[in-house]
Amino acid sequence: MLTSRAVLAWLTAGYGTLIADALPYGVLPEAAVADLVTTVARPGAHERADALLSDLGVLGIRTPGPARSRATLAQDTAMAMDLIRAAAQEGYTLTMPDALCAAAARRLEAGLIAADLLTPAAP
Repeated sequence: MLTSRAVLAWLTAGYGTLIADALPYGVLPEAAVADLVTTVARPGAHERADALLSDLGVLGIRTPGPARSRATLAQDTAMAMDLIRAAAQEGYTLTMPDALCAAAARRLEAGLIAADLLTPAAP
């Protein structure tokens, strides 16, 4: 399971072999896809979301369809909210897209590769 920031870190050469080695086996959940497309669209780094997703597919990253049921989505969302609250109690900020990736990884019992998953909360 990859977060959008892990893919962005790899795209900008912020990380080396850890992410590159995971790409052929990586899964980018729906929340991470939305976050990644939004992030690269802002500065005009990529004009079309479908082209970006095609490029990622060539690298081996899979983008699964949406959750098969509302119950699964609700379960992942509840877990994500718990993770966000736990991070906040420890003084960190966890974004919803990253929390949803972590929740999906936990549900699927998959590893999670992230870059800067937790950032110190603003004072």
